[in-house]
Amino acid sequence: IAAGAIGLFDDEISRLWRAFLPYSHLDGDCGWVDGADFSALARRYERLKGRAVLYSGECNVATQAGPAFLAGIGQRGAANFTFLSTGFANHNDAWVLRPSAARDAMRRWLEVHALG
Repeated sequence: IAAGAIGLFDDEISRLWRAFLPYSHLDGDCGWVDGADFSALARRYERLKGRAVLYSGECNVATQAGPAFLAGIGQRGAANFTFLSTGFANHNDAWVLRPSAARDAMRRWLEVHALG
């Protein structure tokens, strides 16, 4: 949520980010930000301007719910989205501390999109 709500808050802040790596929630998917103001949400997604987003999550949160949410709000093409399941059921960030295929994939993605 913070990747969008903070990282895409306005044009000045969004220019600071090369890529985005939200975990388990996308900006707007729970209605926590902006209530039902989809115009503010749409403006934030427009600020992605094609930048890469790796959306990861437990179980099928990222791979099924993420694309469905984005399609439902008309933002599926807002950026270069990659969807990744961590392979763990935990709803926390401990997966990045565990050796796994998901962690390796995230590191490769970061090298290409954020560090490259």
